[in-house]
This record gives sequence, structure tokens and C-alpha cells, in this order.
Amino acid sequence: MKITKIEAATIRTGTVSGRIADGAHDDVIVRVHTDAGITGVGEVDAPPSVIKAIIEAPTSMLWAQGFQDLIIGEDPLQPARIWEKVYEGTIYAGRRGLGIMALGAIDIAIHDIAGKALKQPVYKLLGGAVGRPDYRIADGAHRPYAVPYASILPAGETVSAYHKDGLAKLGSAIEAGFRAAKMEILYADRGDDRSVLDLIRASRRLAGDRLDLLVDVGYRWHDAKSAIPAVRAMEEHNVFCLEAALHIDNLRGYAELSEASTTRLAVGEMLTTRFEFLDFMDRGRVNVVQPSAGRVGGLTEAVRVGRLAHDRGVLCVPMAWKSGISIAANLHLAAALPNTPYFEFMVLADDVSDVRRRLVTPEFQLEHGVIPLPARPGLGVEVNDEILAAYSIR
Repeated sequence: MKITKIEAATIRTGTVSGRIADGAHDDVIVRVHTDAGITGVGEVDAPPSVIKAIIEAPTSMLWAQGFQDLIIGEDPLQPARIWEKVYEGTIYAGRRGLGIMALGAIDIAIHDIAGKALKQPVYKLLGGAVGRPDYRIADGAHRPYAVPYASILPAGETVSAYHKDGLAKLGSAIEAGFRAAKMEILYADRGDDRSVLDLIRASRRLAGDRLDLLVDVGYRWHDAKSAIPAVRAMEEHNVFCLEAALHIDNLRGYAELSEASTTRLAVGEMLTTRFEFLDFMDRGRVNVVQPSAGRVGGLTEAVRVGRLAHDRGVLCVPMAWKSGISIAANLHLAAALPNTPYFEFMVLADDVSDVRRRLVTPEFQLEHGVIPLPARPGLGVEVNDEILAAYSIR
């Protein structure tokens, strides 16, 4: 079997704005075709038109070859070989950032092909369900599911409105049976540190001991000394982990903050390749890494990140804010890693776009706080071509 074609389709729903943190209103859908008639699908949360341009760009020179030239003709049952070939062949301009993200979308699609060809769900190709045993199962078998956390992005122009909406969404997540939830406190200078702590306190009061509470503050503080008082104050509310405390380039600051607090520090949504994650684990001393399967270079590289974290006693909590394609990829990733207690699940709500709600079928269903691992081959999802056509950017 050989790869014969790579397609990148861009879509957009509603209004795209530089003021919102929700990236699920546009997307790039990558399809990889083979001579066996098997097609795989992938995506990445990145500027769709740029990813499309990178995938379609022709070869420039030895270290800036075109994706098509590097991949077409390759065997999709060898995703790691293809990953290394593309990484080296595009290293002049692609070794980090958007080049890796484009590779990530393709790598996910290639894993989808491999699973379909071998009639196996992707997590089995990644090593199988090696999550911690669930001792509520009589024989102590490894869990046949992965555990999502409800990712809550409140809406509201004022701090009061933001808190009200966030707590309402948290209540819905609790009622739905989630075992963990992340409150995204991204109101920047609209609220001070006291407001951040007020929402954390209210969230813990609402949740009680029923679920783990993750918190994302959107790179709120400039330096560790500014962050330390608030982060120490969070400790009494038993925050599972604090995401994006400092600017993504402040490795020294993360190390200082990690030393000063017992709250786990988490980072990863902006990182590409295992090399950046290694810097944050070994120099930044973070306790939780959050690879996004697309952004980090696909499942091939995400598994490497997770295993490097496991070797260091660091948790891996995959993140994704896009369509069901990314959710599927991270579900399989979570199943294949022993140090992954949760993975991000963007909760369906009234204000969620069709990219998240209707782009793929079937929608993964929460059952008693977990999502059963799919038995279908590949990623286990298919693109809804009607939605793809309806929102296509031409």
C-alpha cells in the first residue's frame, strides 16, 4: 500500500475574531489517500490557510522539500519512518512551529489509514491500552476507557458575568458525570488575582470533592515572583494542576514557581516536538505536560512526549480544542500512555460551533464519567461531508 495524494480543505463557521480564545470556528481537514482505496483524516488547531499552504508548497531545496514530494509513494504502515523523513526534509523551515503542526495533521491521518488497513483501533497500534488498572473491574484488568475532563471556557464581558457563566457550565459538567473539569480563567486585566481566586474558590465549593479541578489562567503572570502569592493561595482549594501560569518562553520562571508551590504546573498547548517538552520537564520543572496530538507533530511525536514524561514521573494530560478528529486522536493517545489520568474534552454547549458539534460522526459519548475506547478501526470517526461543503473556504 502506498500514499497517492494529500488534500487539505479549509472551513470556517461564523465570525472569526482575534479577541476570542475559541479556535473551533475554523479548521483545516487533511485527508491522505492510498492506492488501496483507504483514506485517513487528520487536523490541527492552527491557522487553516497557512497549514494548507505548507502542505501544498513545492520543494525549494534539499532541506526545504515539499510535503507532497516527501510523502507520496510512502507506506502508511510506517508512520514513524514518514515522520523522520519529513522532519529532516523540511528542517530548514519546518523543525518547529507551523511546519510541525502541518506534519501533525498528516501523521494523524496516516495513523487513521494504518488502523483501517489493519482493522484495529489506533490505540492498539500505539501499544495498546496501558492505562492504570481500574480496580473496580473484578479482575483488575487495564481500563477499557479513557477519562475526559470537561474543558470550560466561560463567556462574559464583566468578571461577574464570566464567573456566573463558568459556574453554570461547571454545574452542567458535574451533572453530566465528569470526573474532572478545567476552569479557563482568561479575562486578563478585566479581573485581578483576587478575582481569579474567587472563581477557583466558588468552583471548588460547587464541585466539593466530586471531581478534580484543573485551572488555566492564560499566561497571566510576567514572572514567578508575581505569581507566587496567588499560586500558593490556590493550594487550599486542591487544584489538580495550574496551566499556563507564565509566558511560554519563561523556563526559569516555571522552575522558580514549581519550587515555590505544591500545586502542579502544566504546560504544552503551544509546544511542538519532544525537544521543547524536554526543556520544560528538565529545566522548567513542570509536573504536567499537555501535548496536542496535532500541534506536537502527530501521534508519533505525542507518544514520545508522553513516554519521556513517564520516565520522569511527570503526568501527561493531552489537550485539544477543535473538532471530534482531535478528540479521537487524543482519546487513543490517552489510552496508550500509563501516566495519563485525563484528556481534554470540549463540552458541547449552545455556543459551540458546527466544527465541534457536527464535523465528524459518531460523537464520543460520556458513560459514567469515562469514554469507552472505540472498537472501530482507525480513529473511529468519519468526516461529515455536508458540513465540510457547507463551510468550505473557497
